[in-house]
Amino acid sequence: LGPSGCGKTTTLRLVAGLEMPTGGRLWFGERDVTHLATHRRGLGMVFQNYAL
Repeated sequence: LGPSGCGKTTTLRLVAGLEMPTGGRLWFGERDVTHLATHRRGLGMVFQNYAL
């Protein structure tokens, strides 16, 4: 998908709601989810490393 450091993880964290964008808007189709709570986005994220 892209080289190391190109923003893949940051993009996923923004989509999942784990980080907030510093500018712009985040849309899922026709729905603006920029400020929608993480648990209301209807998606999940599986981390590559275990976080125990």
